[in-house]
Amino acid sequence: MRLAYSIFMLENHASAESSKLGRRAHLTGSLWLAFGGLVLSLAALIMFWKYRKRGADTASPPRELMSSVAGTTDHGGSKTPGLTSLSRVETNVNHRELIPPDELIREHSGGIDRERFISMGDEIQHSLIGNAKLLPSHRVLDVGCGCGKVARPLTTYLNSKGGYDGIDITREVINWCKERYQNYPNFRFYFADLYSERYNPKGAFKASNYKFPFQNNEFDVVFLGSVFTHMIPEDMENYLIEIARIMKPGGICLATYFILDEVSRQNVAAGLTYPKFAYEFKSQTCRVENPQLPEAAIAYDERFLRDLYARHGLIIEKIVHGEWGRKRLVPHWQDEVWSSKLR
Repeated sequence: MRLAYSIFMLENHASAESSKLGRRAHLTGSLWLAFGGLVLSLAALIMFWKYRKRGADTASPPRELMSSVAGTTDHGGSKTPGLTSLSRVETNVNHRELIPPDELIREHSGGIDRERFISMGDEIQHSLIGNAKLLPSHRVLDVGCGCGKVARPLTTYLNSKGGYDGIDITREVINWCKERYQNYPNFRFYFADLYSERYNPKGAFKASNYKFPFQNNEFDVVFLGSVFTHMIPEDMENYLIEIARIMKPGGICLATYFILDEVSRQNVAAGLTYPKFAYEFKSQTCRVENPQLPEAAIAYDERFLRDLYARHGLIIEKIVHGEWGRKRLVPHWQDEVWSSKLR
């Protein structure tokens, strides 16, 4: 009886001790979980702060660009970020003399800062190499070149057999580029004195009649970033005619747009896009943000674009949709149209 009682008391004591240990282990585990959660939360806040500091969530591409990565509102109320399909690459800060003053970048590159100007240029070059198969010996035409965002990184890629030509309707940026690129003889810049109510109100000539200052079949790659997003149909068509003329057979053109397809039209109708494109312009071929200033931001119907390209000997190889018409969280990304010239 005493033995049974002793065993009972020992079991009771062991049970009590076990219960205490269990409670301690549970408390310790809870404290570690809370501590781990606090550490993860602090790490997430630090990462978010660094991301915001870089400006990655507010950077926008210049009007010249377009294509796609986050953006600020430009003078016409349009947001134009960077290239939608581009992989981010390491910033190349070589040739610092080719980086414009901050005020020039802000005024002529959609409000982005210097860091974004550099990284976007690198991203565009990366995309042209990967998707347009750009080689060091190729000729590149940059329509709407601005203050050399794409030109700068190409100085370390194109060789003496290749070359870069930039066109812009703003005299200030062309003058700056001509001065800074004097040591790069295969980099040339041209001022196109074309009328634009928004960008060059004193322009002497119409874009609908403009002839690019180049011979037939000169260029392997043509880039237009956020150019056709500010051109009315007759002007844009003339540019496509000229692109087809000066581009080599098999050459590649990347141009960015706001494209109206079934998805983006539904979102426009529901008022979910930015720009909103509330007004029809030129029948159903395009819509505009501001009917008094249509060049502020223009969206084109996809079927209209496909017909127009085909009519002038250009084949649309692919369309990479941005998010301006698809997601409200990142509404400013433009659409990329990749096309080639018939061989």
